[in-house]
Amino acid sequence: MISTSKRTAGFTLIELLVVMSIALTAVALVSGLAIDSHQKFKVKAETLSLRSIFRKISNTAFIVEAPLDIVVKEGSIQLFTEDKSLIFEQRFEQLTFAPISFKVNELGVFQIQAIQYFVLEQSRRFLIVEGYDET
Repeated sequence: MISTSKRTAGFTLIELLVVMSIALTAVALVSGLAIDSHQKFKVKAETLSLRSIFRKISNTAFIVEAPLDIVVKEGSIQLFTEDKSLIFEQRFEQLTFAPISFKVNELGVFQIQAIQYFVLEQSRRFLIVEGYDET
């Protein structure tokens, strides 16, 4: 008996669509996690940058032997001399700050101990002297 049905090797359209939908679902799940961890990395990098900025400000005041003014607002930190000349400015993408102005004396000692900042609407405090955030 001779068979008249010829089956060729390959996949049907339905099988291909099922495999593609499974692959796209997996990509969607993984990309969401990757974006979240990338944002957490950026926040951590900016927090570490914040620590080094305050060390730099303290060292600068000590080296020039003069008090300096610090203005913290929105997404930036600015450093001024007593005659209001801008020395340094750093902008942040992930961190926003509660507006505050304070001084660092000629010995590099800050007038305040902590500043308040926000990450994704969550309030945090950064302890200036110790150089870490208090969550």
